[in-house]
Amino acid sequence: MSPTERDPFAGAFFRSRGEAFVSKRDYAAALSDFQQAYGLLKFAVPATAAPVLVKIARCRLCLESHSSALLAVQEALAIDSANDAARALKRRLLQIQETEETLRQERAAARWHVARSTWNACVQLYEEEGCPVPIELRCWKVYLTVFERNWEEAQSAANTIFEDAPQAISAILAKINVHFLVGDLQQALWLARDGLKSAPDSVPLKALHKKVKDVCNLKARGGIQMECREYTAALQCWKDALVLIPDLPEDGGGGPLRAIMLYNQAQAEAELQQFADALRSIDASLKLDGIRWTTYRLRGHIHSALHLFDLSVDDLKTALQKITLKAYGATASDISQLHQELTKAEKCVAHANASPKDYYKILQLSPTCSQADIRKAYKVQMLKHHPDKGGVEAQFKLVNEAYTTLSDPGSRRIYDDQRLRQPRRSAPH
Repeated sequence: MSPTERDPFAGAFFRSRGEAFVSKRDYAAALSDFQQAYGLLKFAVPATAAPVLVKIARCRLCLESHSSALLAVQEALAIDSANDAARALKRRLLQIQETEETLRQERAAARWHVARSTWNACVQLYEEEGCPVPIELRCWKVYLTVFERNWEEAQSAANTIFEDAPQAISAILAKINVHFLVGDLQQALWLARDGLKSAPDSVPLKALHKKVKDVCNLKARGGIQMECREYTAALQCWKDALVLIPDLPEDGGGGPLRAIMLYNQAQAEAELQQFADALRSIDASLKLDGIRWTTYRLRGHIHSALHLFDLSVDDLKTALQKITLKAYGATASDISQLHQELTKAEKCVAHANASPKDYYKILQLSPTCSQADIRKAYKVQMLKHHPDKGGVEAQFKLVNEAYTTLSDPGSRRIYDDQRLRQPRRSAPH
């Protein structure tokens, strides 16, 4: 045994310097000194070795090495089974281990609502121990806020983690994923390319890079085709892009990006006069992002094309409210045009209210049709407009309303009499 190994003062020096490093949160340097101190003290003053092992364990925990921290605590307890600090830290390490395992199970089972409280409890355990929260655990906050569709908090959390650990794959993936879901595709693509330079063999990073790149290309191609009025080709681009954008709860339903692609899809479907499909697409878009005025405007146009003028007026009024509160790039011309569209829709409502509903037209019948014709037409129109078959619910209700009136001879006579008395009105222009 060398003189240094028998010198308790050398061990005390390394222990003291290690504590100074801990105060500066330089846990790697502190760990090195504590290990030096332990190597010296276990021979010179064995009774002081257990407290140093506890310090080693705490440094390992701060450096995200949970299992080796537990080994150091167990070694300390083997030296001094009554060491209170070692026993307390062992309990804390086992608590952390159990809570993290519970969190993993809840994520795997998609129990996201309870996962949030488990995550909070896990973070609290680290904070109570005075240890930094591991990067992987911090990234779980990003995924929890994505599930909650709290996009501002998700972006803020992802940015902070990335600033603290720009080389950590989990931090890179979390930041790219958030940029992707909020629709910041160019930033997501740049981050993915940059990440692959430092981690070219990362399988999840390569997969995410490909997905972002493919969606970028489809978005660009679809935009060009819309400008060229190649609506069928554009629609296929939007559909292909939507396949690549996840819509699961843990992905926030696809976020603002999916909302944008659904809006684009609705535009193409409306141009192709596929109004029932367009309405489904725009409704799905609004469920994900109800902020943009343009989305309500488009739905107003679709409702108008379906002769659902009351709903069209509601949408255009909402669009005006949104455009007034937050313009989102709207011009004075946009506002003026929106007012004109609202005025036209209100005239259509007034015209429709001044005239009885044309139940024969709704069922695509002539006023001289038979009861058998009414029953047959009802079956056809019911299947065509049934919401479960891809129809529009408001039109389905009109079909039922028309059939209820025309299928009853007494109600039909009253309706026909009112219809004949009503003066003809020209549609508003």
